[in-house]
Amino acid sequence: DFEIVLTVPGVTQVQPLGLSVTAEIAEKFPDLRKSNSIICDADKLEGSLVVRCRRPGDRFSPSGVAGSKKIKEYFIDQKIDRERREFIPLFCDKNEIFWVGNYRQNQMSQPGPATKRCLRLTINKLSDEENIKNDEK
Repeated sequence: DFEIVLTVPGVTQVQPLGLSVTAEIAEKFPDLRKSNSIICDADKLEGSLVVRCRRPGDRFSPSGVAGSKKIKEYFIDQKIDRERREFIPLFCDKNEIFWVGNYRQNQMSQPGPATKRCLRLTINKLSDEENIKNDEK
């Protein structure tokens, strides 16, 4: 069980998952559709941003779907193996999960015509060398 506050802007290591998350702020980003990256309206996200593992009862409002659903149901619908579910990062602001890492963003956080500041989050695997250095600390 973990919860790590993201450095925005900056790079945050998520050791429990062997990942790093890069957070960048700009007026606009090119719309590059990649599963390991999202672009959010930075002003719609409230409080500190965190990455964490799933918890019993977690709910998520996927973009393009009316209402919310339990994360467990979302994982089942996406046919994600039970063993993999513990290794999927959930990105949250103070109110809700806004991104199921590498899968789906919620509707609320997506940029629109009135967006003034964008936040891009990108997930990368930590290299073996970075993992060795961190294990030595």
